[in-house]
Amino acid sequence: MIPADSKVLLLTGSAGRDERVYPDADSFDIRRTFRLHVAFGYGVHFCLGAALARMEGKIALEETLKRYKSWVVDNEHAVLLHTSTVRGYQQLPIHV
Repeated sequence: MIPADSKVLLLTGSAGRDERVYPDADSFDIRRTFRLHVAFGYGVHFCLGAALARMEGKIALEETLKRYKSWVVDNEHAVLLHTSTVRGYQQLPIHV
């Protein structure tokens, strides 16, 4: 029996990082394919804003890549952001 005052912490930063499913799961791979991606939830818990977030991300990437044809990520000075809900970078210097 689970005590009534128990708490649950959802770590969405773990989505898509299961080493049993993905080789080198902790590395960012833009070409990685997902059979079931749960970053926006799943089933009845699916995020209502998912379509808007995808559209915003698509537009931002397309416009950035149109404007800057050549760029290099400065991995040496990149700083990861570690929170329970976000997996990404606090700083990601890019040279254009």
